[in-house]
Amino acid sequence: MKHMIGCVELLSNSNFMPWFLMTNFPEGIDNAKECSLMELIQETCIIDKEWIDNLTSYCDGVFDENDG
Repeated sequence: MKHMIGCVELLSNSNFMPWFLMTNFPEGIDNAKECSLMELIQETCIIDKEWIDNLTSYCDGVFDENDG
């Protein structure tokens, strides 16, 4: 059974908003710095990859084995 995460828990986690913005708006541009939103977040935020993998149920190698 999957663990359901509530809105408060999700939005209060410091990893969620940078990851959400980075993955959903990767081509957003900061004209002053001449870089994309993804680049800006990668430079300024430390995102816990393990937390994101647990959130998305990502398993390393799944696509490599099954993508035909």
